[in-house]
Amino acid sequence: MNRVFSTLLMFAILAPNAALCAEVLVLKSGGKIHGDWLNPDQSPRKSYLFRVAAGGQLTIAGEQVDRVLQLTLAEQRYAKFLPNMPDTIEGQWKMAQWCKKNGLEKQRQTHLEAILKADPEHVEARRGLGFSRRDDRWIKTDEYMREQGFVRYRGSWRLPLDVQREQQKKSVEEVEKKWRHDLKIWRGQIGKRRGAGALERISSVRDPFAAPAMAYLLDNESNPQLKEAYIGALATMNSSVATSALVKHSLEQRDERIRDLCRDALKRRGGRASMHSFIKALSSSENYRVNRAAAALASVGDRNAVLPLIDALVTTHKYKVGGGGAGMTTSFGNGGSGLSTGGNKPKIVTQLYQNRAVLAALVVLTDGANLGYDKAAWRRWYTRSTAPAGLTLRRGE
Repeated sequence: MNRVFSTLLMFAILAPNAALCAEVLVLKSGGKIHGDWLNPDQSPRKSYLFRVAAGGQLTIAGEQVDRVLQLTLAEQRYAKFLPNMPDTIEGQWKMAQWCKKNGLEKQRQTHLEAILKADPEHVEARRGLGFSRRDDRWIKTDEYMREQGFVRYRGSWRLPLDVQREQQKKSVEEVEKKWRHDLKIWRGQIGKRRGAGALERISSVRDPFAAPAMAYLLDNESNPQLKEAYIGALATMNSSVATSALVKHSLEQRDERIRDLCRDALKRRGGRASMHSFIKALSSSENYRVNRAAAALASVGDRNAVLPLIDALVTTHKYKVGGGGAGMTTSFGNGGSGLSTGGNKPKIVTQLYQNRAVLAALVVLTDGANLGYDKAAWRRWYTRSTAPAGLTLRRGE
């Protein structure tokens, strides 16, 4: 039976003289007529002239027709062969295989479902319909995943919490995108007829979701008045992005007044959020950052910075000098000495610094204690000042 059926199938599909129906006439009553549409160009449409698959022609009034479906070649071959298909499990399975090969998924599912009606334990049909065997029962993957608490989202199975987080992230990105758009427009109006209103709008922004766009503008701004407006707005935002931007510019801005504005803004926000960033900057390879971080820590006023400041009292930094011709002179400020070098070959020089801003911060945070740049003396002082009351640190006592 298997070989006979396969032969019939191939003949029906490949026979050169087999008549194939190109369209399906869908009636408003729900009926369907397979055939060839003979008058597609009639206008206005009054009737449908069809050559039906069984032979002969049929005319249907226009008001009775819902639509005409154009069939692909695979669909035409399927419609031609279907009436000859043996209504057996083997016949249904062969037809399902052919449908899969030719991309007719909907028709394939129909045949697989017909197989399961006759044999509920047909393994290939079960798997073809997305079933798997779990806990001695057949269950579709979708149903099983839902039982496990997963949801279908953008083509994959996800935990609801992950979906919620992704949706929240997308919502935040959309809000941030709008702020980038609005702030860019307002910035472009500065210096023009509507500039005063634009500056006022920028200064009045309080939404934390505007922080990334505001930080970007501050990074690329040369207008001092606008820098002040950005800093003032960032100072009001409960946002880690705003804090990071203020820390960055308190260390990087060449204009001391702008650096002071950033430090003051951070102090008003509460120094704890920025203190760790400034302490980290005390270990910077750039000496100017060490001293600017120390000034910021003095402004924050947190005594937890005392020990890191002691470690940063004297620091060493490496610089490349020379390579600019004979007689080149490089000078180092802030307690460093000058260096003269000649020749064209660059050299790596290690420079020792006594950091005045670090010492000044220590004096402020220790209520006037001043032991100069003697790290050992400062550490002994720190140990005594932080020892519990009544504890003696002398040997033998």
